[in-house]
Amino acid sequence: MPAIKATPSTRDRILDAALDLFVEEGFSGTTISEVERRVGLAAGTGSFYRHFSSKEALLRAAVEREVATRMAEIEHDRASLALPDDPRKQFSTIAEQTLRDLRRFDRLLRLMLTEGDRVPEIQDAMMTALPGWGAGSWADRPSTVVTIAALIGYHISDLVGGGVFKDVTQAAFIEALTALTHGTTQS
Repeated sequence: MPAIKATPSTRDRILDAALDLFVEEGFSGTTISEVERRVGLAAGTGSFYRHFSSKEALLRAAVEREVATRMAEIEHDRASLALPDDPRKQFSTIAEQTLRDLRRFDRLLRLMLTEGDRVPEIQDAMMTALPGWGAGSWADRPSTVVTIAALIGYHISDLVGGGVFKDVTQAAFIEALTALTHGTTQS
C-alpha cells in the first residue's frame, strides 16, 4: 500500500513560498502580501503573523529549515559513500560528492550572493556541507583551500551559465583537479 503523503502545514507552505521569493526577488523585493498570496492566504488579514513575527524572522526560519533539510540529505548520502583504497580514486569520489552537496544548496547559494550579509549563517552552512578533506584547519592545508575553491568556482560557473567551464565536463574537471593535486600533470 502506498504511503500517504501529508499535506504541508500552513507554516511549511509559507516557508517554501518565502524562500522562493527571497531567492527570486531578494529580501527587500519580497513582501508579506506576496508570500500570503502565493500560499493562498488572504493578503493583509494578518494570518501571516500567526506564524512569524516579522519578515526577518521568516527569512531566518526559511534558511534554517532549508539548511536542515539539505544537511540531512548530505548526511544520508555520505553514510552510504564507499571510498576506494586508491588515493586518486578516493579524491575523485569525494570531489564528486562535494559537487553534489554544493548543488543541493543552490537556492541558498543564490540567496547568499544577494543577501549574505543579512543571513551570515548561510556561509557557515555551506562550509559545513563540504566533506572533510582532512584534519586540521584550512589555513594549515593550502592544497585543501585550493581544492575547495576550485570545486566551488566550477560549481558557481556552472550555476550562472557555464562561463569559462561551459565546455568542460564534471568528469574532465575532476580528473584535471586530481592530476594537479596528486603531483601528476595532464597532457
